[in-house]
Amino acid sequence: MIGALTLVAVGVVLGAAWTSPAVPAALRPPAPITTFEVRSATFDDVRSVRLAVARGEESGLASPGSGLVTRFDCRPGSTIESGTAPLWLDDAPVVALATTLPLWRDLPVGTQGNDVRALQEELTRLGHPVEATGTLGTKTLRAVNALFDDLGDPSALTSVPRSRFLWIPGPSVTVAECSVTTGSQLEAGAELVVTPGTLAGVALRDGAPSDLVAGARTLRVDGIDVAVEPQNPVTDPALLAQLDAAPSLQQAGTGDEAPVGQLRLAEPVDVSVVPPSAVITAPDGTTCVTTDAVPHRLRVVGSELGQTFVLFDGAPPTAVDTSPRSDAPCA
Repeated sequence: MIGALTLVAVGVVLGAAWTSPAVPAALRPPAPITTFEVRSATFDDVRSVRLAVARGEESGLASPGSGLVTRFDCRPGSTIESGTAPLWLDDAPVVALATTLPLWRDLPVGTQGNDVRALQEELTRLGHPVEATGTLGTKTLRAVNALFDDLGDPSALTSVPRSRFLWIPGPSVTVAECSVTTGSQLEAGAELVVTPGTLAGVALRDGAPSDLVAGARTLRVDGIDVAVEPQNPVTDPALLAQLDAAPSLQQAGTGDEAPVGQLRLAEPVDVSVVPPSAVITAPDGTTCVTTDAVPHRLRVVGSELGQTFVLFDGAPPTAVDTSPRSDAPCA
């Protein structure tokens, strides 16, 4: 009887072993990953920074001629671009023009002077190239007529009338306040718009971050990039002229309303990529990773989507331990 029961038990065990299938390889738990191959990446160390903006006193733009305002494209916060016609007097366009010297007189053919040269230089910048000789010839007059023709006024001018050009101090100016409306009767010299004061300086409101990666920097505001030294305000007139076109800086607030820019490396640097779990922070504040328990000191410069970007003190290792001892020394 006992022998029979023993045989039955053995048969059950063998049957279970026979009928239990092996676990497929695809369903087996993966072997733990203990090392990570160090990769390289480019890094531009982008920092979001609030800006402090300094401006001069507000100023106004004056009408160059008199007449009834039949059209005026103006609203606070908008811009007036050189080469456009925001104002129409007596149904004739008045062209905004950013000449280095305002046109102060009518210019018949043959007129010479610095105002003629300034007109020729701005016509060329606007895509109507003429030689900047300082003498108003027929080529310059044709370029002026081409500019008006592009704006919907095909009348052929035989001279350059001062009353048809609104001087603006830069290629683009922002409107703070509109002083007249369509239907207004204007006299020459009447104020048309109030513009914000000239941009005098732009600085990082809270100073330069202390942990920046070494290298030349640019500041990006509304897609405009200028070279900066983070610890110093931007005061160079050429750079300020570029930044003055940024809408964020036109109506700049303070505190939480201060405009925001991006500080970044002018040329990205090469960094190493390791998993966050591989980085050890020692009690003395130093950081490192290990390879087979051998430490490699480094500086963490950024992170993104489960990747840690680091700069090694020496040559980067080829691989690091993914789960080093938390008390491993970095010395």
